[in-house]
Amino acid sequence: MQLTIKKHVAFFQRHLILLPNPYEEHDSERMALGFFCLLGLDLLNALDKVSEEDRDSWIEWIYDNYVLINSNDSNNKYAGFRGFAAGTTLIPVEQEPQLAATSFAISNLLLLGDDLSRIDKQAVEQFLSLCQLPGGHFKSTASTMCCDQDMRQLYLAATIATLLNISFPQTELSLQYIIKCQNYEGGFSLIPFAEAHAGATFCALASLKLLVNFITIQKQSSLDKGSVSKPYQFHDYIPDKKKLLVWLVKRQQSSGGFNGRTNKDHDTCYSYWVQGSLQLLGASQFISHNDVKNFLLCQTQHNFGGFSKVPGEFPDILHSSLGLYALAFDDAANLPKVEHAICLPTRRMPNFQHVKKKTI
Repeated sequence: MQLTIKKHVAFFQRHLILLPNPYEEHDSERMALGFFCLLGLDLLNALDKVSEEDRDSWIEWIYDNYVLINSNDSNNKYAGFRGFAAGTTLIPVEQEPQLAATSFAISNLLLLGDDLSRIDKQAVEQFLSLCQLPGGHFKSTASTMCCDQDMRQLYLAATIATLLNISFPQTELSLQYIIKCQNYEGGFSLIPFAEAHAGATFCALASLKLLVNFITIQKQSSLDKGSVSKPYQFHDYIPDKKKLLVWLVKRQQSSGGFNGRTNKDHDTCYSYWVQGSLQLLGASQFISHNDVKNFLLCQTQHNFGGFSKVPGEFPDILHSSLGLYALAFDDAANLPKVEHAICLPTRRMPNFQHVKKKTI
């Protein structure tokens, strides 16, 4: 079966105009929902066909959710994006910028061709610092009321720092946190000593890949009295790479799809999380790509357009965009070249001549 491109384009376009009833509970996450629609269209080479009027209005909506918070201490001014301003009177916690919304907003702006010049990068840098916890991981907002504190937030922070080319706070502390999250199975968990999960594993590996770009390890050479800078590879931070590879390869099921945890069913989105992890490790040759393609195109690709989570269900925008991204990992898929550590087509990545590094 072939990729039904026209149906998928229409699917994402419909959702950009009006979200169906099942998305009502995610109303506060519109920034993320918009991202999956824009990403899906871009993977189908249809985003550039959007009218200039729509593009400009979407960019303005994104910046309407940009939040700059000033405190009495000028050094504590911080900024980011919120998911969506619901209602007319906002309670304080709704005004707080969030790591997830900030990452999705920046990605949305890049997909739409914005130059990010309206973002106060120094204030976002401060936001990341306020979100980092003593253990090296991150909470989702700078608020004391925040509860989400795990590997996902760390990955979002690393993505934000990379896309804005700003410094990452306490890099080594975060690297050590990631190391602690590899469990006995070989995969990584959201927090130390928890169950290995394919989504958490991708977040861990992608974070390692991004964070090593922010540091220069100073090593004393036995042959040279001077100090030399040696770039570290992210593989160096994986405690047990062999066990990790075995665990990842075992995620592919007889259907061709992948599950996210031991003894769980296959799910479209794990075709992205697991393949992304293997791509980062340079080990994609250990899975059957034809079986992945058949699972996605023959079992979860929907007649309405889009992809469903599992065969037989209705499609949704998250699984649809990640299903397309999973197909794009195959160079023969005739889809745009995509990044491995950040969920964006390569052509949308900002072009920085240098990356801010810290010496540790």
